[in-house]
Amino acid sequence: MNDIKYKYALNEQGDIVSIHEVTNKDKSTHTYYCISCGKILIPRIGSKRTPHFAHKCNNTECNGETYLHKLAKHKIKEKFEQCESFIIRYYCYDKCINHNTCPIYVDYRCTARNQREFNLKEYYNTCKEEVKYDGYIADLLLTHSKKTDREPIFIEIHVKHKSTAEKKSSGHRIIELTVKSESDIEFFVNNAVEESLFADEGKAGFTQFYGFKSDLSKDCFQCNIPKFFLYKSGKIYAEYINCNVAFNKKHKNFEICFLTDYINRQDIIRYGGILAIKNVAPQKFCQFCKYHSNEYPHICRLYKKFNLKQYPNPMDATNCNYYRKDNEELGRIESSIKQYSSHSGEINGIKYMILT
Repeated sequence: MNDIKYKYALNEQGDIVSIHEVTNKDKSTHTYYCISCGKILIPRIGSKRTPHFAHKCNNTECNGETYLHKLAKHKIKEKFEQCESFIIRYYCYDKCINHNTCPIYVDYRCTARNQREFNLKEYYNTCKEEVKYDGYIADLLLTHSKKTDREPIFIEIHVKHKSTAEKKSSGHRIIELTVKSESDIEFFVNNAVEESLFADEGKAGFTQFYGFKSDLSKDCFQCNIPKFFLYKSGKIYAEYINCNVAFNKKHKNFEICFLTDYINRQDIIRYGGILAIKNVAPQKFCQFCKYHSNEYPHICRLYKKFNLKQYPNPMDATNCNYYRKDNEELGRIESSIKQYSSHSGEINGIKYMILT
């Protein structure tokens, strides 16, 4: 245990009391017992020491893990029975409502992690210790006395031993509370029971949820997709466009969507431009000219010498007498596309490419 042994004890009625509730008068008029071993405890209170309960006789067999386990069960049960609310919060991964039919659905882009909050007192009204259900013993089992068909919730106390893999994969809803000290128990009593991230393991209140519904379909997420346009006039354009309209045909000369979150507007034009050249007809774009600066700011290196635009539009190359194709840059872009492209296809006549 990390805290002083022990902060809590049982009184003559079997109720758990804190050392801070004990007065000097109580010491001589009441008897206190160990939660773990049942032996007599002596209250140690005073200004020179940290208040605590100690065994009347040295008891090397008393088990601190059993003490924490029993104390946690009692305090959590007491909280459920005496408080108006018993709030839990856990994470759900909401999927786009079109995830079964959308041809461009991708988990990382079309799901979102959100936290759900419920007051268990609205769904359950009984909390019992060490109850067997479907072959499993629950430290605490939450049920409803009238709605007996309602799936119960297991609350498991993890002091040293976690719930078994079989239990966690049983499909039953399980909340596992990690308890390493009396202060951990106090944390659970004074706060909502909230699912922890694995990075928080070791911190007070570490909690894991099992068997709770995590995939909830919501409205279409309407994510924005990078898209390249080549107009019949030779004009090109790149933007992020809503997935609901990204594959509506606009009678452009060439369109392609890039399914990735890791591409900027300049790369949309570079990737889209080279694919337009391959799929439609030879085109001239400033991005593929050897005199075009690939470093920001993207300028024409000949603008001073020949009085050209310093910041040309990509399609200005169509009528530029000084355009020289940069085969090295084209080769780099083609290699990059081959390296990162995992799949390509077509929807409504509009091409798409998945980049990883």
